[in-house]
Amino acid sequence: MGLSDDRLTLELALRDDARWIDGQPVTCEDLAFTLEVQKDPSLAWPGAGYKKAIERLECPGPFRAVYRFTRPGPYQLMDINDIHVLPRSIAQIARKEWRRLDWAGRLPAAGAFRLVAWNEAEGIVLERNDSFWGAPARPLLDRIVLRQVPETTTLLAQLLAGDVHVAAGVAPASARRLEQDEQMQVIVRPGWNYVYLGYNTINPEAYREYRRRREAACRRAGDEACPDPAPEIARLAREHPHPLFGDARVRRALTLGIDRRLIIDTHLLGYAEIPPTPILAPLPEHDPSIEPLAYDPDAARAELREAGFADADGDGWLERAGRPFRFTVQVHAGHKLRMDAAVMIKQQLADLGIDMRVEPVEPAAFYTRLFGRQMDSWIARWRVSTRVDMTELFDPEACGTGGANFGCFVDAEAAALARRAHGEIDGAARLAAWHAWEARFQQQQPYTMLFRADQFLAARREVHGVESSAPNDALAGVESWWLERPAGADRR
Repeated sequence: MGLSDDRLTLELALRDDARWIDGQPVTCEDLAFTLEVQKDPSLAWPGAGYKKAIERLECPGPFRAVYRFTRPGPYQLMDINDIHVLPRSIAQIARKEWRRLDWAGRLPAAGAFRLVAWNEAEGIVLERNDSFWGAPARPLLDRIVLRQVPETTTLLAQLLAGDVHVAAGVAPASARRLEQDEQMQVIVRPGWNYVYLGYNTINPEAYREYRRRREAACRRAGDEACPDPAPEIARLAREHPHPLFGDARVRRALTLGIDRRLIIDTHLLGYAEIPPTPILAPLPEHDPSIEPLAYDPDAARAELREAGFADADGDGWLERAGRPFRFTVQVHAGHKLRMDAAVMIKQQLADLGIDMRVEPVEPAAFYTRLFGRQMDSWIARWRVSTRVDMTELFDPEACGTGGANFGCFVDAEAAALARRAHGEIDGAARLAAWHAWEARFQQQQPYTMLFRADQFLAARREVHGVESSAPNDALAGVESWWLERPAGADRR
């Protein structure tokens, strides 16, 4: 078992005591079905790109799995394990129906708990799965109820009253208050996500004209999906750059002109850091010698002068070739922290002579505009994996439909470094390539990295084991959590 010398074969031994809720064993056939689904282009599975190098999966026995790869890579074990395993029993449901199905209660599980209810009144109710491979010792809890409590005051009151035992995503101010109560314990860790200000590098007018012609061609061809081919969108970015953000000097100037530490101290009470790039510490792929660009309004003004911006008419606002430096940043409506950050950024950029407008957008419309490149700039968040792969965010091949290079940042040097690092087996060479990529990111600033906020989990003292929780998964290790009952309580 393990990885072959040429790194083209990976053989696994599966547990023979894992069971789905319906009692069927979890076998290699489930893994094979999952891989088939993940590589099905009609489903556009998240993370499908991680499966490209997996040529096939062979099942010499129900509890043996042999993966064959077309090429070696540094993250092969992660590649096969990315996204949850699906039961082959759902193969009977036509895949064209999957996007329209309500999967609650239909998808068998094989974990420590089983789903028994999922509705607005009760929330999500999980009960102990006696078929779990860790039984009878695990899980220790019989029942978990997950509820959304959007109002902070209500959540704090329920925690302190004992109506809620654990709360994830607690705001810094609430965490400070709870730390003063002896009934409560607060766990704080650096988040594995970051909030950023993104820039569209394509001229929106050029993109709209491209889509008009593209949709006409699709209608003639009977292509209802009518996706954007990545090479075409990358070409647009090169030939028709955004009048502001197609210029790296402008992007650098905005980063230099935003006091991110003030945003953190004001709205996060200091519980955050400014990451210099999307490769977060303490990942070894991050170069610890790279510091975030410091707040420097004078350096920002110098970059803007070099890019040709000046206040020629003396009205206090910059312009270039008669066009004022004015743009709109789109923010999720109702997301207070990001809105607060955007308002502060607007004020800071106004001091440089830049007119930034803030537009709150409902989530559905936000993503429609983002995928349709009908925006100048936006504030959003990315969650980070321990697998470092910047090709999915910044490669020209990720500019098309289904890619995550929403601003279509096209830079030959950055792309070459990321591709080299992505496939490099030698550890030292891989780290060198990623460190060079970070330096290029720092120079080009396709994003302004705003902050990496600390994550808070609050729990009552009678809950034990919550230390296993993780910033990206508050329920990590929940099968080992247990609740201490008050003396004299009914222990049945």
